[in-house]
Amino acid sequence: MSSPVYLAVCCLDSNVTPPDFINIGRSILTDKNTVSSVSITFSVLALLVVILLVIQRKHRKNNDCETVVPVPTTSANWIVISSTLTTCGILLRATIWRAGFTPNSKPDGADAANSLCIVLSVVVQYFSLCISFCYLVYGIEVFTGESRHGWYKTLDIILGWIIPAAMCGIGAWAVYFPKLTQCYVMSWEGRLVAYVTLLSPVFMVLILCPVLLYKAAVSVKRSVRRQFGCYTRVERQIVSRVRIKYLLLMLVYVVCLLPNILGSVMVNAGDSSVRGPLEVLWSFTATLNSVHCFLVMLVIHGWPFSCRRPYRIAETDSEYWYSQDVGINRNMTSSGESEPLLS
Repeated sequence: MSSPVYLAVCCLDSNVTPPDFINIGRSILTDKNTVSSVSITFSVLALLVVILLVIQRKHRKNNDCETVVPVPTTSANWIVISSTLTTCGILLRATIWRAGFTPNSKPDGADAANSLCIVLSVVVQYFSLCISFCYLVYGIEVFTGESRHGWYKTLDIILGWIIPAAMCGIGAWAVYFPKLTQCYVMSWEGRLVAYVTLLSPVFMVLILCPVLLYKAAVSVKRSVRRQFGCYTRVERQIVSRVRIKYLLLMLVYVVCLLPNILGSVMVNAGDSSVRGPLEVLWSFTATLNSVHCFLVMLVIHGWPFSCRRPYRIAETDSEYWYSQDVGINRNMTSSGESEPLLS
């Protein structure tokens, strides 16, 4: 649900006929209710599941329950937070559009619906960018294995939250420049800037994060052996869980967010004949973007609906401390060599 098209539908009509991609986007997103209805349904379900997972995790902690899963890092929690906020924005925007409070397309001036459309679309776009950059922060963190304190923490905040705000501002400026009544006629340079700033982070994550996570996964076995001095069945299970977690994280990202790219390409490359397939694709995209928050939460935090005592599952010291420690391989090497985080 993040694309310059969602920003452009908030524009006002001018004396120039809007291009096909604007007319198609408006007819699907604001004139019809299919995409909005799908967004509302799956956003509500996803948020309810997230709330249930949070409550269950607190209940498990209150009952002294533990599972042998990697403790999530701050950047991993950022992914969950940005995904949840994106779903909240999608839900609010879809509810408003479904209620008929759609942006005014007449050239006599913007009204409250236009202003609200712009604000909500920019907010959704911002948190969507934060998802991608928080993935990148997480990939860097597990690859380097460095403790995220001091300047590292500041750099993480800049990369995860400040840079997405700057890119979102540039993208919105490229769409709405010089004013709402003329944003339909933005030059091809302006459209290029809008699409590059708003969609390039997805490609960046698709290229960099698999490499970072793969290299981290390759070094997991060495990290476990250095930490515990052995490599028994328990340690093999630890390595397997971590590698599966990295794989699932990228799989969830690709499945849930890649359709945004496909929709943007289709709406710009096609004409009115793609309206039907595009409506189906955007409905599918609305579903995946909405449920991303609870899928990534399950991957990062694990399945919370089981309660086992630490002493019952800790067959060895390594298994018990693995369930308690955030950075299993931090500060382990005497030569200063960095190891990837196992969490």
